[in-house]
Amino acid sequence: MENPAGPGRLLAKNPDLIHWLAAAVAMALDGVAVNAIARWLTDSGAPVPGRRTGRGEGTASWTRQTVDGLLRNPILAGMRPHNPGRGRKGTPVDPFNVVRDQTGEPVIDESLAVISFELFAGLQHLLATRTVPQARKRGERRSTSQLPSRLARCDHCDVFLCRGTNQGKPVLTRPRCRQAIGRAGLDPYLARRLLAERGDEAWGASTVGRRWQAADGDDLARREILMAQLETLRVRRGVVGRRFDEGRVVISWRPSQEGWGAGVVGRLSRDLRRDLPGQRGWSRADLLYMRRAAEVWPSENEFVQHVAGQLPWGHIMVLLDRLPTREERDWYAVFGVCNCLA
Repeated sequence: MENPAGPGRLLAKNPDLIHWLAAAVAMALDGVAVNAIARWLTDSGAPVPGRRTGRGEGTASWTRQTVDGLLRNPILAGMRPHNPGRGRKGTPVDPFNVVRDQTGEPVIDESLAVISFELFAGLQHLLATRTVPQARKRGERRSTSQLPSRLARCDHCDVFLCRGTNQGKPVLTRPRCRQAIGRAGLDPYLARRLLAERGDEAWGASTVGRRWQAADGDDLARREILMAQLETLRVRRGVVGRRFDEGRVVISWRPSQEGWGAGVVGRLSRDLRRDLPGQRGWSRADLLYMRRAAEVWPSENEFVQHVAGQLPWGHIMVLLDRLPTREERDWYAVFGVCNCLA
């Protein structure tokens, strides 16, 4: 608050807000999870603490980090932090690193205290011994697969879902929209859709399906494949259930980039030879010659009625290989037909 006796500001309890803080501290001392306290504050309409950015106090949702920071602030016991802020390498602030007197005892201002020093010490012990994943050090947390990282967006707010766990099981979640989807069903569902709908898509000298199989066990490589094929991946609102709900997942693929030089000719050749085992002329080279012939004589009637349609296929291949213009090919086609009929 503003200093009534002169310039500057003074630390003092805000009578309009102190009851929210006292209630949150009481819930934490009773063992209520920090996430649950954050949800309660948001649902109850408690104003989020303002920042020094000119935005003032807002009505945005409370986060676990905000609540955790308040519960670790020594001002709860009337103590003032000494050299506050995070140390190097992002190490947590020591809640007992406070201003002390000449004897080494903490300086406590009872007018600012919400709880006693003993209760504050007990609260810090509770926070330090939590077993939820968010309370563990990053190096001690169980990592989850990076396969869907920054791939799926919330269909409600258009923000990427983040990775996390729910009762020890990996999920993608968007806490603000209160939705989550289980990874145990989502990951194999994405793989099935990819292989069924894009597995034959050419990718360089290989295909999407082959690259996916070759990347077995490499989540980052498979994530790159998904990123290259997905146009959008959106998840509708819902909660984690025992059964995976495919209706919540909306997938759209990027437009196909296949062409005659992208491996489709080879697959077409294999399919034709499999479906027509007694016929010849379906090799990859034959199909490429057919494409060139269709470019020279684009109309079916034009080709059939033209003298070139009366020549053996081997002669047409020679015309395509050795002559650069259609006029020359037409002239030699007439000459070849005449010789064949003579």
